[in-house]
Amino acid sequence: MLTGIYRATMGMRAGLAVQDVIANNLANVSTAGYKRRIPVYEDIAAAALQGETPPRTPPAPVRPAELIIRDGVAEVTLSATGVAAPTDRSQGEARYTGQKMDLCIQGSGFFVLEGPGGQRIYTRSGHFYRGPDGDLTSLQGFRVLDDRERPINVDGGEITVTEEGDVAVDGQIRGRLLIADLVPGEGMQPVEGGFISQRPPVPASGYVVRQGYLETSNVNPVQEMVAMISCMRAYEAAQRAISAADAALGKAVNEVGRLS
Repeated sequence: MLTGIYRATMGMRAGLAVQDVIANNLANVSTAGYKRRIPVYEDIAAAALQGETPPRTPPAPVRPAELIIRDGVAEVTLSATGVAAPTDRSQGEARYTGQKMDLCIQGSGFFVLEGPGGQRIYTRSGHFYRGPDGDLTSLQGFRVLDDRERPINVDGGEITVTEEGDVAVDGQIRGRLLIADLVPGEGMQPVEGGFISQRPPVPASGYVVRQGYLETSNVNPVQEMVAMISCMRAYEAAQRAISAADAALGKAVNEVGRLS
């Protein structure tokens, strides 16, 4: 019974972590280029009870806890103490804005930004503007890099961007956008403005750059709300499991073995 209480508690903790991931997805429904995070439970409570090392690769998504009453005793069929949140890299819709410095990648690949300390940041959000020094810049203040990993200066007149990513000002080519792809996996870490990668990027291919468009978030609000409700029901099931196990434990302590 103590094991059941422990497992249900771990399931509740995991449920709270999943709610945080879902809430973050919902908060970024309107964020250009945002990629939803997929909460995945790691079933590691059993391994922890046995002193084993938890698996690093999470299994398929499952519910954190399910209450079963068997012979009057509450049992929890599943427990999860860890939650991974891999990124859903599916394409969002291309929304027309008409702004010359709004860019959208159709296909695979990321814009490459120069982050703090020269760190490379990869983003799908092409909501750029002309920075104080004339460089093409992200909303976070990070400069956009060309295929030689240099900032692209767009100071001057009218900006045009070809489907191949060539950036021109008044007809003069200023550089070609660096479009890099990332290998999915543990190397991708979300940061402000995009992702950083512990693995080297690979050249992107088969993409088209569209000027005057922004890629919308790939979050489906209805899907996220359904997931949130499902998570809350699993959380409530774990609560009932704890209550039932606690009642059974109290009965065992106070009544079992009592002389009549």
